Amino acid sequence: MFDCLAHERRKPVIADKVVISLASAERRNTTVPKLVDAGFRVLDAIDGRLMSKEEIAERFDTALFEDTFLHYPKPGEIGCTLSHLIAISDFAAAAGGADDWIVITEDDAALSPWWGRDLPRALGAAQRLGVDLAVLGMYSAPMGQPAKDYCSRHHPLALD
Repeated sequence: MFDCLAHERRKPVIADKVVISLASAERRNTTVPKLVDAGFRVLDAIDGRLMSKEEIAERFDTALFEDTFLHYPKPGEIGCTLSHLIAISDFAAAAGGADDWIVITEDDAALSPWWGRDLPRALGAAQRLGVDLAVLGMYSAPMGQPAKDYCSRHHPLALD
């Protein structure tokens, strides 16, 4: 098990939990209430389909996205990314402690029955490693394509 002795053990503080959802999404009636019951607050997502080309050019780096993800961003990807940035910016601007974390999910999330136990453990492991951002979840590459590594550095997290 990896443990950094130089970093004192502090319990991570989950200061905010946010679910990003379009105001018009059908999921507002299905998965979102379950997330709200789990303590998440709803952030109205930006609808990228409603953004002008000028607004996209002003607020979003399409070239960087295309270089990273190997395709031009779809309107939903633009809106989703900008919505995540709003959640992160609001959290960064709020008064809080250095050990505070924000948990951000989208409205299609299904929480594990053990998420309440495992999340603080995973964040504690990330905290001991000095990680500022922990992406917890799964994604899969399209069939027949290798998954591209979107992270610059990987650390296996020991949960104890």
